Amino acid sequence: LPEQDWAIVSFWSDIHFGSGALEARLLKDAIYTLRANPKIRLALGGDLLEMFMVTFKDARASVDQMFAPNFQLKFAREFLDEFQDRIVAMIRGNHDEMPDKKIGIDIHGQLVEGRPFPYMPHGGLMDLLVGESQNTAVSYRVAWKHHYGNSSQINPFNRFRRLEEWALHTADIHVLEHLHSPSLAVKYLGWHESVIKKILEINNGAFKQSDGYSLEYFRKGIETCATVALCAKEKKFQGFVGPDAMQDALRYVKH
Repeated sequence: LPEQDWAIVSFWSDIHFGSGALEARLLKDAIYTLRANPKIRLALGGDLLEMFMVTFKDARASVDQMFAPNFQLKFAREFLDEFQDRIVAMIRGNHDEMPDKKIGIDIHGQLVEGRPFPYMPHGGLMDLLVGESQNTAVSYRVAWKHHYGNSSQINPFNRFRRLEEWALHTADIHVLEHLHSPSLAVKYLGWHESVIKKILEINNGAFKQSDGYSLEYFRKGIETCATVALCAKEKKFQGFVGPDAMQDALRYVKH
């Protein structure tokens, strides 16, 4: 990411385009913010589309969608066409996998074929280099998964314990999705000040509100585009969650 001072990466997930619970105004506002601020780059997470099919569950999940799967795919193509040069990487979620599991067609993989960004269907470790040149750039490692283990309904950070074992404490930022409930914690690892390592633990939110999945687990389904600001001059980073996360990150790097 060729920046002199700061890079901003916004994690979007659980858009569920096609769902009747999608807050279209929130998605529209987020897209307008992205268009107006070319400094913001996008890490596109799982469940971009709703993708319910009659073969997956009962027919109700399919007919309750606002748009049929073919129109959902039209939105996805147009979205990727517009922002593909701003996307640092893309992963898929359980809803994106439905056509692959039920009819044997990897539609999500076809959507990204030939695009100019890395596609990590199962998530993984992502290294972001921020700076004017590769020789002087600061490296940030992100451990990024859509769904990893189960989570306590009382402690939303419970599932990060298992993610830490998988990432071997090498990542600076841990991002998990799927639960539709945003939260952020800062954790420090080390025995004394000289070896302390800062880690951001981010649970991403959704663009759905009061949907059946969220209410089943006593959550509202809060919208967010979890966003991180990454310094190009030294190892320094800051995270933001909530509906104004992108604007908060822009204000932070200006000051």
